Amino acid sequence: MVRAIAYRGPDGAHPWVHQNVGLAHLAFATTSEAGRERQPLVDPETGIALVGDIRIDNREDLIARLAGSGQLHLNTPTDIELALAAYKRWKNEFPREILGDFALALWDPRERQLLLTRDIFGLRQLVYAPVNGTVVFGTTVGAVRAALSGEPPINPRLLMSLLREGFGVWTRETAYATIFRVPPATVLTFRDCTPGETTYWVLHPRAERRTDTEWLDAFRSTFEDAVRVRLRTPGPVAVVVSGGLDSSSVACVGHQLAGSPSPAGALRLYSLALERTPRADERQYQRAVSVACSGRPFTPIPGDDLCALQEFGRDSGFDLDEPEVEVNRNFLSVPFRRAASDGCRVVFTGHGGDEVLGGRAYFQPDLLADVGLHRLWTELEHFRRGCRQPAWRLLLYTYGRQIIPRGLVRAARRWSSPPSLRNLEFALDVNYGRKDRRAMPTCSAQVVHERLDRGYYRAHLQMLERVAANESLEIRLPFLDRRVVECLVSIPPHLRFRDGWSKYILRHALRDYLPECVRERRSHSEFSGLIDRGLLEVNRQRVEALLSGSHVAREGLLDPSAIARMWSVYRQGSVATERLLLTRLLCVEEWLRTRNLSHEIG
Repeated sequence: MVRAIAYRGPDGAHPWVHQNVGLAHLAFATTSEAGRERQPLVDPETGIALVGDIRIDNREDLIARLAGSGQLHLNTPTDIELALAAYKRWKNEFPREILGDFALALWDPRERQLLLTRDIFGLRQLVYAPVNGTVVFGTTVGAVRAALSGEPPINPRLLMSLLREGFGVWTRETAYATIFRVPPATVLTFRDCTPGETTYWVLHPRAERRTDTEWLDAFRSTFEDAVRVRLRTPGPVAVVVSGGLDSSSVACVGHQLAGSPSPAGALRLYSLALERTPRADERQYQRAVSVACSGRPFTPIPGDDLCALQEFGRDSGFDLDEPEVEVNRNFLSVPFRRAASDGCRVVFTGHGGDEVLGGRAYFQPDLLADVGLHRLWTELEHFRRGCRQPAWRLLLYTYGRQIIPRGLVRAARRWSSPPSLRNLEFALDVNYGRKDRRAMPTCSAQVVHERLDRGYYRAHLQMLERVAANESLEIRLPFLDRRVVECLVSIPPHLRFRDGWSKYILRHALRDYLPECVRERRSHSEFSGLIDRGLLEVNRQRVEALLSGSHVAREGLLDPSAIARMWSVYRQGSVATERLLLTRLLCVEEWLRTRNLSHEIG
């Protein structure tokens, strides 16, 4: 198992075996304390053994609370020592007390219990397989596969979900029928290999009444702290700056909090420069951020040739445990690789900002329900432009869906034009669904909840973590700090979008951090041209080779005629829907061709 993921442990591997339990840790030090950390950690008093991929962000608070309870006797404990002390204090509820990113496995010999748990959004990976009275677990599917006898059967449910862009089963299942994921914000306990499951955190808005100024101040201080605690690392920190509001905010706040630039550059900025791709050209905003972060090394990387399939599958030595979720992984891997070559072990990005801030609010007609009558006429015009729908239809979607039977709405969806169909489907997703949606007081808060809870988003986070790990980096996402998310899900809707401005609270709370051209930016970059260039021109032969004699068709996942029709329609006009379906097909196809297909699909 260790050999299968040796690339994740450049600082050495350490195994521990006692009776019927074996744990191993692949070291990758990204904090000052981690340099003296030794895992697996075994408590001499209780025999509890703990191993984890962990970064704790509320260290000061935890140290004070645990020292006061007598569970901690160290002045500067490592993160894994803090986690052990937290377990001894709060038992199976201890993950709720930890802020940060983590995947942990703990063996308690007194309880004869194995405990597996992950952070609230699942940025750190943890998978397991119960096999013949044994539980095998690890941070990658490849590690677990290495412990199994023979190739595990493929999981057609997950593959079919990917081909339909549903990702509905991704939270718990993997591409293999006998290997499973530990869900985010969950504690799994095993006694005699029988699992028990507990959810330790659920997103809830705060029941607070604040003025707009108080909300702006609360978000600002919370976001500043989210960036500050993630700057805890002995070496330089990389920030990938796209030029959008989210990554620019991370860079500018990080620049101020990191203090005076050291000779080595405590903070380093990296951007993809797209000179020959006009709809994706963000260089003016990137340069403005580099000026605002004066003194920090800024590296623009030519990106016009980073089209779809330039790095794909096992290209560049990528560990393809499961199907890709994007065909343009190089948009991440190239700047990550450059940052690693400059000595960085930690990389910041703005991922998560769109989800928690409700980006592009005026493209989501259901949010019109959050607009009060005194603002309805003004805001309706902004929604009409964003959704490209007549005002009467937007009003019907917003208010009529509360009383119109669902079957009738489905009939209307089939009748509607494609843009209307997509908008209506999103409105239905918010209005109809799980009962826990009623806990959200506004549609805006519900959209945040829904976006973070989607299988696709969890798959996307896994992709981010995998790409970073493959380049020997730890990825850190300030917008997914629990405190930031809980703050933003609680704000009044008019601080989320207002007077034609999306992400209103970010633009105003951080106004003295951000360059004015970035803060007032309304446009959104469009990268579909790079995908089309890769699929239709640069790598067309590879696409046709993958579609020829398709393994997806051979395994009965899609009909060959459907695949041919998809490719034909896309070639004729690169329709957005066909592009999306085609890229998902290519991801599954490439992965299937790397597997040992002598085994039947499970």
